[in-house]
Amino acid sequence: MSEIDYFVNMAKTAQPSQRTLAYAVLIQSIRTPRTPAPVREKVAPVIEAAWSDPASAPSLVQAISLMRLESQYTEKLAAYNQSKGK
Repeated sequence: MSEIDYFVNMAKTAQPSQRTLAYAVLIQSIRTPRTPAPVREKVAPVIEAAWSDPASAPSLVQAISLMRLESQYTEKLAAYNQSKGK
């Protein structure tokens, strides 16, 4: 699980392009229902927190787009885009 810790830390502290990579790995890690509970419990709050963090949200949105997972985050993306337009 140390790889997950590495990417969680990178998502929180790295430069924007590295954050995008970190979020891509993290969203991929919890994409399937077979994801082990400890991994989901560690990753889900990081992704959830990123939506309201002005520094992280753009990287998360970019990662979702790159991984073509928009359909899994439809409501969150709509809310993000709406708040960005204000």
